[in-house]
Amino acid sequence: VWAQNEAAQCVPFSDAMEQPAQSHPQSALFALEECCHRLKLLRLAAEPDGAGHPRNIMAEGEVLSLMDRLSKIAISREWLKETGVGREVNHAFYRLHASTLVRERSRTLVASWKVQIQAVGAAPFARAPGTPKRPRRDSREPRTERRQSKRRRSAPSVDVSEWTVKQLMCRIQELGLSVSGCLEKSELVALLRKQPSASARPQTAKRLSKGRLSFGRRSMLRRQTQTAQEAASPGTSCPDTRAQLAAIQRILQAKDDFAVLELRHVAVPRAELERMVLRRCREMYRFVHPDKCAPELQELATRGFQRLEAAKEKVLGSAAEPQARARSPGGMWSAWGGR
Repeated sequence: VWAQNEAAQCVPFSDAMEQPAQSHPQSALFALEECCHRLKLLRLAAEPDGAGHPRNIMAEGEVLSLMDRLSKIAISREWLKETGVGREVNHAFYRLHASTLVRERSRTLVASWKVQIQAVGAAPFARAPGTPKRPRRDSREPRTERRQSKRRRSAPSVDVSEWTVKQLMCRIQELGLSVSGCLEKSELVALLRKQPSASARPQTAKRLSKGRLSFGRRSMLRRQTQTAQEAASPGTSCPDTRAQLAAIQRILQAKDDFAVLELRHVAVPRAELERMVLRRCREMYRFVHPDKCAPELQELATRGFQRLEAAKEKVLGSAAEPQARARSPGGMWSAWGGR
């Protein structure tokens, strides 16, 4: 009964309500709510009762008039959610209605609303005339830096141990490093691996190697002439010179061969002694080798180097004598005879 009474009160809008002013959002929102309420009442009045008979004959013209007025109102997603008019127009009762006009008008209205909402969501924010354009969040330079850093991270790491000695020397010259303490290729590789940016490939050797380089191992590893910047900075050359002078003086003032090599008289196997002597000599070559010392210390370094070589030969020779004596027949007989 109440549905029939409400349906009876559904009269057409007045001419003033046909086109609500778009400049007044409240009036448009009120029109949406009223249209939704009227459509809901018409639907409830026309739905069949428990016996399957419709409660009231639906006014088809009233429904078409309401939907036509809804099509003239600019809507938004928030208004559709607030008023519920979208769910009401898209109800199955109207989409599957017996009247072809009601079905087509309902589907057309829902499709137009979808297009309107998508267009509003994709449109950029309006900018007042004369307002400067908002700067981008990321300019060209930071984006370029991010791309370069990404390429560096994605690039495969280069193994400097596979480079030739010439490539290693070129890269060391690029980084401005000193090779004064390096005698072998492994030491050059270790020197480069300590630098964070040393894994980059060196550029063309012709472009980087300004001086004349030979392919001999000793001449290639020889310390290059100090540049004007290295000579001007006393912090880089003075400590090395003092350490070299102290090492040379210690060798020249040593009492015996073991003192030259800084080894103690301890009974160890011959193989272990040779390993200790050769390792100690490699460590001391960095300080007393004439090619690694400053020009003013070359004469003194030559004497220290000769003393070091003589001590190495004597220590290794003394370690080989007992074994040679034990292998000889006389040595073996004397050893048995001692018992």
